[in-house]
Parts: sequence; C-alpha cells; structure tokens
Amino acid sequence: MYNLLKNNFFFLFILIFFQNNTTKAQEIQGVSYELIQKMTSEKNGVYEYNTLLKRFQKADTTLLAMDYLMLYYGYAYQKEYHPYKHIVWEDSLGRLTEAKNAPKALKMAEKIIQENPVSLTTHIESAYTLHAIGRKPESLRHLYQYNQLIATVMASGIGNSYQNPIVVISPKDTEVVLMSNQLNIVSKSINGQDNKYFLVYLVKNKEKKEYPIYFDITLAYTIGMEKVKSK
Repeated sequence: MYNLLKNNFFFLFILIFFQNNTTKAQEIQGVSYELIQKMTSEKNGVYEYNTLLKRFQKADTTLLAMDYLMLYYGYAYQKEYHPYKHIVWEDSLGRLTEAKNAPKALKMAEKIIQENPVSLTTHIESAYTLHAIGRKPESLRHLYQYNQLIATVMASGIGNSYQNPIVVISPKDTEVVLMSNQLNIVSKSINGQDNKYFLVYLVKNKEKKEYPIYFDITLAYTIGMEKVKSK
C-alpha cells in the first residue's frame, strides 16, 4: 500500500490535510457515540445505517458530511463489526496488491467489503488494483468512497494530544491516515487514559521532523475486543 504514493494519479487524490476540529470525551465532532448508535439503528430514520450504506455503495454524491460520520462510526455498532478479524484480511489484501496479483486481490477486497464496507484499506487498495488493470470507472468509485471516508476520519481531530485525537474504528485505519499524510512510523505505543484507549505514534515527516500523533481506538479496543473474547 505504501507504494501507492509513487503513483501520481493517486497522490493527487489522497493527500489529506489535518483539520482543526475539537473532539470531546466520547464524542466525534460534537456527536456522542450513544447518539450515533441510536440514530443509525432507527428504522426508517434519516440516518438508518442500511439506507445510508446503499447510497454509499452507489457512490451517491448527495451524501453529506454527517451522513459519512454516521456511516463510518456507525459501523462499529453493526453486527459485522470485527476489526481484529478484518485486520488479518486487510493485511492479506495488502500483500496481494504488492504482488500485483489482481484477481486474488480483488477477490479478497470483495470479501472484506461485504463485511466491512467502510474499510479504508480495502477502498484504496481496490482503487489502485482496478486502475492498474484498466477498470478506471470502478477505480474512481472506490477512490471517491475512500476520499469521503478518510476526510471524515481526519475531521475528527488534529491528533496532537490525548484531548484532541484522530478517532478511528480500527487500528488499521491509523496506518492509512499516516500513509496518506506521508508520515513514516518511528515507534508506537498503546495507552489508556480516562477510560479511553489510544495508539500513539512517533512519526517522521518529509523534512525529517519527528513528532507524536494520537489516535483514539476506544471503539476497537472495547466493542472489537469483546467480539474477540466471545469467540
């Protein structure tokens, strides 16, 4: 996946800048986890998850920022949410993409998308593979979906402190965020604070400057780990 940045086609689309939005405790852009769970589970509601998902799968350009917030973070409350299982699949997809094994990569991508339609890794890997084999309309659809999802993640916080982290639903998504911003990992640690869990990376930018980036992985560490334990 890191080789994607070598391709100018993708570089023009996936360079995302940090946004200065404050994230409150147990909230994302002022919307509580509880409200996200409630609104995405309301049958026939404005943010009913399956309704939003159908529009997302068609790359509906009328979806708004709040729709994407509900889609990405609301996935954590769907029965298919299993981040640690999906990380194994996403890693396998990455290896297939690096090996330029398009048929197997696309088959694995389809498997992941069926269970995790908001997988950042899968959308960007699919876009790359489909573009490489000349299926550009499909590639652009995945690229569009990826851009909307990662913009949602980047809007969740600056990532400069425990008080203003970037909020993700999967530890794998932290790697995608760092890649999209051309940041190299120096080290990382998992820390707990105020009943929340964080992945803290020491990163190095293109100018060789090192600094920490904070990610809130509470949803994966709580809901996700419960699913691991229940197996």
